Amino acid sequence: MFARDWGGGISMEELLARVNRVASKLGPLVRTPDSRVRMTLKERSFRHYQTLGCIDPGERDGRRVVYGLKHFVQALLVRRLLLEKVSAERIVEIVKNRSTQELREGLFSGISAFAPQIALSSDLSECGQVQTWRRCRMAPGIEVSLCEDLVKSDADSLDQLLDQIRNFVNGLREA
Repeated sequence: MFARDWGGGISMEELLARVNRVASKLGPLVRTPDSRVRMTLKERSFRHYQTLGCIDPGERDGRRVVYGLKHFVQALLVRRLLLEKVSAERIVEIVKNRSTQELREGLFSGISAFAPQIALSSDLSECGQVQTWRRCRMAPGIEVSLCEDLVKSDADSLDQLLDQIRNFVNGLREA
């Protein structure tokens, strides 16, 4: 999929065809479909994410605008992160100044590939305050999300939490 000859770049029409073809095969990498994410990426949506800064502008080749492998990976990653309910503003932060290889790794790992560098905000607190969460991929299949406020907890509280996690994991082994 990534070894295709990108030559001097491809047209937007060809890029979107490739993105949609591959995205249809990557279904298992994403969570349940979201109504804001269509099954296929259309030119209008692609340009919208370019305008926001989620996808780099195309390269000028005379009178044509062409796209390359990085654009392909960015488009697939945008779709993946949108399905993970990551906001467009967060996606801009994630893709900014990243190499094609880093973006490719993120495509297969999702948002956890960029943790702990990216803090995720959530309005889940009962009093309506925004909480900042840190996500860290510990190992394949294991991801930990911690509210930053937890770090300020006393040592006894953290020990109790670690005991709960240990009991949870042990319960999974026994099941």
